[in-house]
Amino acid sequence: MKMKYILMLMTAVVVCAGCGPSMPEGVTHLDKYDERLGDRVPVDATNITYKLWAGGLSMSEMLKCHVSKESFTAFAKKNGWALRSDTYSYNSRTKIDDGCDVISWLLREFDGTTPTNYLSYNYFYTNNGGITVLYDVDREIMYYSDSTN
Repeated sequence: MKMKYILMLMTAVVVCAGCGPSMPEGVTHLDKYDERLGDRVPVDATNITYKLWAGGLSMSEMLKCHVSKESFTAFAKKNGWALRSDTYSYNSRTKIDDGCDVISWLLREFDGTTPTNYLSYNYFYTNNGGITVLYDVDREIMYYSDSTN
């Protein structure tokens, strides 16, 4: 039992040691890119709303920003994201606590608008968290979620 707590403490130290400047927990509004966002959004993104929630060993960061399609697709290519057009990769791993999928939850968190012309990307972590990206082509809005469980 004691070894379990030592390993948890060591993990926390390693994780925190790699942390640079970070965004505060809660909701933050930014007019333009801020270096604390790191590589989560293109540097020419504007009108950024960032949400961070942390509790226990779980964390979720979500953001919404305006960015041109050209900039978004270049950013996706740089990150190695295989974008899907007008489809969303849905499976049981995309379910969250209230039973809806990550995209529905992400859109509801920001404005509840469901785009009809969009690009999406999903990457799942082994702990059932992961990265979900949705780009509304018509409104040039990028939605991003990265959660760990």
